[in-house]
Amino acid sequence: MHSSDSEKSVVVIGAGIAGLAAAFRLQRAGFAVRILEAENHVGGRMTTQSVGDYRIDLGACWLPTSYKEMTRLITDAKLEQCVRKTADTYSMNRHGITHRLRTSAKSDLLRSGLLSIPAKASLARLLFDMRAAEFMRDWSNMAGAADYDAETAYAYAHRKLPKELLDYIVDPLCSGWFFQDSERVSFAGLVFAVKAMLGVSLFNFDGGIDGLPQRLAADQSVQLGARVTSVDKTQHGAAIAWQDCDGVKHTEDADGCVIAVQGVHVPSIYSDLNSEGQAFFSSLRYTRDVHVTFGTRGRPSESVPLILIPTRVHADLSMTSILLHHNNAPGRAPDGKGLIGLYFTNDEWNDRCWSLDDATVVENALEELRTVRPDLAAFIETRVEMSHVQRWPIAIVKRNAGDFGRVRQFTESLSDEDQVQLAGDYFSVSTTNASLASGERAARNLIHSLRQ
Repeated sequence: MHSSDSEKSVVVIGAGIAGLAAAFRLQRAGFAVRILEAENHVGGRMTTQSVGDYRIDLGACWLPTSYKEMTRLITDAKLEQCVRKTADTYSMNRHGITHRLRTSAKSDLLRSGLLSIPAKASLARLLFDMRAAEFMRDWSNMAGAADYDAETAYAYAHRKLPKELLDYIVDPLCSGWFFQDSERVSFAGLVFAVKAMLGVSLFNFDGGIDGLPQRLAADQSVQLGARVTSVDKTQHGAAIAWQDCDGVKHTEDADGCVIAVQGVHVPSIYSDLNSEGQAFFSSLRYTRDVHVTFGTRGRPSESVPLILIPTRVHADLSMTSILLHHNNAPGRAPDGKGLIGLYFTNDEWNDRCWSLDDATVVENALEELRTVRPDLAAFIETRVEMSHVQRWPIAIVKRNAGDFGRVRQFTESLSDEDQVQLAGDYFSVSTTNASLASGERAARNLIHSLRQ
């Protein structure tokens, strides 16, 4: 710590994992940090909600050990005791046979009967084409993915892989990570999904995925219900205007600022965006997300935490996956009870369900489940204690072919020396680790700038 650091102040806007990671690094470096959060809770999409005796992870649910920045932050914050290794098995059905595979065992795909021998041989082609994906080394800024961004995952697979790899590997990975089918996901996104999930174990937090943001926030000065209306650069830092939950307006000056809000909100509060930034944010698109979670008396016999639905095989369905939260992580459901989440591709599902009442959305979800897993649908219908419909108006950044080229152009226009730094999933992909890493990068830049 420099002797003058404690005399310098930084305001972080947003208490999602990007803002909290930035605040942690800045505070650890000795700066006086204050966080302004518009919602009445911290965590953003890394949020857990109690519904009766159930604990529902509303957004992120799945944490692989490829999240190196997150595991390092957990160690630095001395939070290892809150972390548990979790089951890493997922299943997929083909021709009436259920195949179970582990993310931690690269050989499972080769041993499994999910793919034919010729398809298994073709896996080598996919892995070869991904061999030099250096952009995966920096989760905070995947501008380097532009080199892999010339076509969609579907176009690549259609051109170079057998159809069963498209149906049972490429499309499920795209749907599972991005809630979009492979025709709407860049090949760079497919590279990311494979590398993020190949040969990794899984971990989570006791009682809810919000264990990390809650513990990080406990040591910070956080103002909830603070809606920031403007951030302006000044000669000596930044001026931040905000309004509290009672409608009272405030203005404060700081030596530095990190804006860690969802990308769609950046232009409305940050007046000093350059032309590249204005063009980038005007082109940025997010999916919406509607998913349904059921609490049940008893637990189904299925032992895996994740069931992937090959949507290209079931062309009439929107359902991408079934997450058995009680198998996925500790503390989500009371002993002997189940917690089951149903997830869908966003565009079609949301167009149909976004404005419907919760009861109709629940019935639509069960109708799709009856098609692919009638046993689970019957179990839920006869034992349901609770249902919860979660709507995220801003969920996951859409990454179509060509989008990472725009990321590169935008990031090259930014200055690491700026007293206002940006952080968010729009530099990368919509994962908790990418958001966290972008917050840490913003903090590093600001620490260096303020110490000059």
